[in-house]
Amino acid sequence: MGHRVNEVFERLDTSPGQEKEIKGALREFFDVAIPARRDLRGLASDAGTIFGPEGLDETALAERFDEGEKMLATMREAATQTLRRVHEALDAEQRAELASMFGRRSSRRSSFGPYR
Repeated sequence: MGHRVNEVFERLDTSPGQEKEIKGALREFFDVAIPARRDLRGLASDAGTIFGPEGLDETALAERFDEGEKMLATMREAATQTLRRVHEALDAEQRAELASMFGRRSSRRSSFGPYR
């Protein structure tokens, strides 16, 4: 796992057993997420054939949306399972700290982007 994950472990003062469980959960998530991301990119490249000069291929468009929705459902389930496992691996104090870390990270992002 990356440097940031180790920083989080240090901050949460996790045990080796907790780290093993969390790393396993993250690996399983990325085993789903990385191929799904590639597949979504492939769907985007199909836009050229869907939006052809003769007309919009609405059947192909609907098929691509269906495929995208299936991938999103798979990702949603994988994310839910990962977060459940992480939640169960941590104690209440660690959960509160991780939730606080998530909150601080999201509050630093602006909906206006880097330029105001």
